[in-house]
Amino acid sequence: MDLMEAWRTLRRRLNRRAIGEAQLMKRYQKVHGRPFDPAHVERFTEKVLQRMLVVNRRGNALYSRLSDKYAVRDYVREKVGEAHLVDLIWSGTDPRRIPFDRLPPKCVIKTNNGSGGNILIDGAFDRDEVIARLTEWLGKDYYWIDHEYHYAKIKPRVVIEAYLDDGQENGPLDYKLWCFDGVPQLVQVDDCRHGINAFYDRDWTLLPFRYRDNQKDFDMARPTNLDRLLEVGARLAEGFDFVRVDLYNVHGQVYFGEMTFTPLGGRMRFRPDEWDLTVGRFWQQAN
Repeated sequence: MDLMEAWRTLRRRLNRRAIGEAQLMKRYQKVHGRPFDPAHVERFTEKVLQRMLVVNRRGNALYSRLSDKYAVRDYVREKVGEAHLVDLIWSGTDPRRIPFDRLPPKCVIKTNNGSGGNILIDGAFDRDEVIARLTEWLGKDYYWIDHEYHYAKIKPRVVIEAYLDDGQENGPLDYKLWCFDGVPQLVQVDDCRHGINAFYDRDWTLLPFRYRDNQKDFDMARPTNLDRLLEVGARLAEGFDFVRVDLYNVHGQVYFGEMTFTPLGGRMRFRPDEWDLTVGRFWQQAN
């Protein structure tokens, strides 16, 4: 790194708060076609932005801990028990030390500080390529991607977990529970390719909205253990005015995925638009 680049990096870090706030406001107007008005915060996406602005100014150690895909395991163990954790195969800070020869034929490799970056090991693979990708991910400061400051405080490490197979195409299906004041109000069903975007209420009624384009029609029968899914989500969400709790449902066994406090950085556009307000009404903000 030359001196000029080093100076730019230092200046950006020193001005993080001001730069981050300006970029968040600019992005909100670009995505939603309207400026953010802090005096009238009603929509779900407005409330996400408001949370991001507060965290950008103050930080939030608890959000950082629970957004860390490794550190959150202790929280899950304390709240709902070990049985809801995906088996941990290995974790460490140096991908060159991964015990490749002892990995099971199928597993998932990821980093604890990113979003959406998974490497599925299924048979033969290129070790050097895996190491290179993980090294790149470990070196990223995800704050500068979406300005979610709580991610910047996560100490990066590699996490290798067992692969979950629920028998679904592009599975395992991801049950994203949108929890408000500790109560799961919406269940978003997703797959690993983000090819579906169905929302249900807590009684498993399909709701007429989405926030992704070009999604195929999707509906599924009510899970036989829906009450257990909702119970696990509620226990993990206890004490938060809003958090999205992602769970997997593998042949009746509920596994924890992750917790998200600022989904998509508020960049989703609800279709129809009025659902942005409808979902926002669930969220009675504590801050």
